[in-house]
Amino acid sequence: MRRRLKHILHGWLLAALAAGCAGASMPAPTPPTAAARTPAPVVASPQALAAATVTLGAAAPTSSATARLDRPATPGLTATSYTVVAGDTIWSIAEHFGVPLQRLIEANPTLNPNLLHAGDVLHIPGPKDVLPTPGSAAARVRVDGGGLRLRATPTLAGAVLGYLDALTRLNVTGRTADSAWLQVTTPTGQSGWVTTAWTDVYVGLAQVPVVGADAPAVSATPGGGTAPTAQPSAAPTDAGPQPQPNPNGYSTLSGLSDHARQIFAQGQHMGNRANVFSKVGDSITVSPVFLGPIGDGYYNLHDYAALQPVIDFFSAQPARGQSNSFNNTSLAAKVGWRARAELSPGLADPAVCQADEGPLACEYRLVKPSLALIMLGTNDVVSTSDPQFEAEMRKVIELTIADGIVPVLSTIPPLFRTGLEGRSDQLNVIITRLAREYDIPLWDYWSALQGLPNSGMGPDGVHPKWAPAGHGADFTPQYLQYGMVVRNLTALYVLDAVWRQVIQP
Repeated sequence: MRRRLKHILHGWLLAALAAGCAGASMPAPTPPTAAARTPAPVVASPQALAAATVTLGAAAPTSSATARLDRPATPGLTATSYTVVAGDTIWSIAEHFGVPLQRLIEANPTLNPNLLHAGDVLHIPGPKDVLPTPGSAAARVRVDGGGLRLRATPTLAGAVLGYLDALTRLNVTGRTADSAWLQVTTPTGQSGWVTTAWTDVYVGLAQVPVVGADAPAVSATPGGGTAPTAQPSAAPTDAGPQPQPNPNGYSTLSGLSDHARQIFAQGQHMGNRANVFSKVGDSITVSPVFLGPIGDGYYNLHDYAALQPVIDFFSAQPARGQSNSFNNTSLAAKVGWRARAELSPGLADPAVCQADEGPLACEYRLVKPSLALIMLGTNDVVSTSDPQFEAEMRKVIELTIADGIVPVLSTIPPLFRTGLEGRSDQLNVIITRLAREYDIPLWDYWSALQGLPNSGMGPDGVHPKWAPAGHGADFTPQYLQYGMVVRNLTALYVLDAVWRQVIQP
């Protein structure tokens, strides 16, 4: 009976999410309050634990991995402990016990939530449990900060020493005077600098010494003591094309490297067109207000006039038919699509695609773009396991690179649906990790939405909010409060950076 109810719930969630993507008129829940986002534990007693059988594996109904909770208890542990078995993920365990994902992660600070092993023991926190502060570290990478760069110096121009996983524990040894950067040592003993914005800090920064160039110099005083003296400011250096000013202060695009230039150069030998791009995704991408107004000439750059040249560049040549890259109807973007849909020949347009060709391959063959804006995952949150999503995204990335097309991976927006809290964060960890692994650009759309009303999301909790008609690409301050307007602006940032740093050289 319990399994049947769970499958019914998954079916309802899938139907609700599909209806939201299709623009159905069904009533959509608004983002739940903090209290509403903390469901009661589904197991209320040791007796219930002993009698329960659950299916795990990232909540995927098709998963065959099962774990019986009536196996012998771990000595010395209470009934609120759970021993990991093969096939478990942090998401599937959180869902089964009715515990918010972030709370479960914080209750187990010594475990890497992205790398659970059979035999690991998790504490399942109750609603009144006081969660521990990690005692072995002064800070850690935020749960949504996977891929955080460890740099040699406290500046965005500093050499990248490595990439840190979400929740990596850090020993803080110093900071800049403005506390914007932390000097840290990782669990492997590597030292470097990270941005404070993407870390959780468990010590007062006033206790951390200022080090490096920001440390105040001292000179002798008449009484034999010391007094601070002013430091000369470093002369600015020319580091090449400078990024456009960003309205919210976040880093829109990261990961542009020589690898992107190599992919682009390979594509030029294959006949790809430098001033054409493709859009790959689901209903958030196929939406006519995503870049369409720019392609149709209905936009207001306001304070961002420096972006006009990149619009001109990608508007000069049709992508398919008479449409330019901005307003072209992509063959690789459809309502309700998951990542695997991009590779399924049965979902390709039979009017223009070959019989054995998936939508993504068809789009690339007919459009011959130099780069692709890829945002997938919103429709994978309900029933696609983490390993399956990662495997399908790898195929999308590898097909794109093999065709000489620079893939720009986008993080997905938050999803406000009861029972799915935190799931988009989990997939964003995977998206970020894949971008770093393949050394390809990452467009951090999720971060772009932070600080907007309702995180820039519409009333259905699934789609970024549209601006009033005629203002989808109006970049005046009043319309930059809408999630889709911000997506259009950040897309132009992405295109501008790739054009200047990859295509033009």
